[in-house]
Amino acid sequence: MHARRETAGYRAMLQAWDFVPGTNFIEFMDRGVSRSAAVVAVLSQRYVDSPYGRLEWQAALQADKGNPTGRLVTVRVEDCQVDGLLGLEAAYRADIPEIILRDGSRVLGTDPNVHAALSNALGLSVTLAREDAVPHLDAGPVHLITTAALAWLRAALPDSQIDERRFRPNLVIEAPGAVQVEQEWIGKILTIGDRVRLRVADPTGRCRMVTLAQPGLPPDPRVLASIIRDADSGFGVYAEVVVPGAIARGDCCRLAP
Repeated sequence: MHARRETAGYRAMLQAWDFVPGTNFIEFMDRGVSRSAAVVAVLSQRYVDSPYGRLEWQAALQADKGNPTGRLVTVRVEDCQVDGLLGLEAAYRADIPEIILRDGSRVLGTDPNVHAALSNALGLSVTLAREDAVPHLDAGPVHLITTAALAWLRAALPDSQIDERRFRPNLVIEAPGAVQVEQEWIGKILTIGDRVRLRVADPTGRCRMVTLAQPGLPPDPRVLASIIRDADSGFGVYAEVVVPGAIARGDCCRLAP
């Protein structure tokens, strides 16, 4: 549901991803309610039992007394959390995904046993399916960060393991300094190599995913808290492909004047 909204062009604030230890819950709830067109309450038993959940929908109703049903949208679901996905790896073999499980075993996406293998690995009944209606993109076809942005975050969190794998970019671009220089590229054309041209479109809004453990990286809620506090939740940028083509490690990157 969250991915569908983001793909459709709506910026969403999700409590499970954006409200992390170290942030001010009341401040962020107020920001979300006051700036949003609607508050979507995804109802499960845990949400109903949560005092913070009640605060959210009550604030949404209070914010628009004249038209409460226009601000608050409720959806009833059952709770379903899948842990351990970042412990898996995947790569394409031709056009077929091959999944590498935590024990090192491999299974193809076309293997009839893939569903059982994933269910056993995750401890939950799951089914592997191709995304047809919603492509696996947050808000843009290409996501990039710079080494300067990584250096900026390392300076802010010297005791954290700041690694580009936390942010899942398509491209990491080497840039001098220790600032989020790519934020200054928004609206400009970036040329990579001799042919490829990208239009830098928007900042990348961050969520709880950057705090989760994965092989070689421990869980760290301070990462998201720092980005929210110091960069209004943005780290990295999305880009659109203007001229497609092949690129390679070490290609020169240039901004159009």
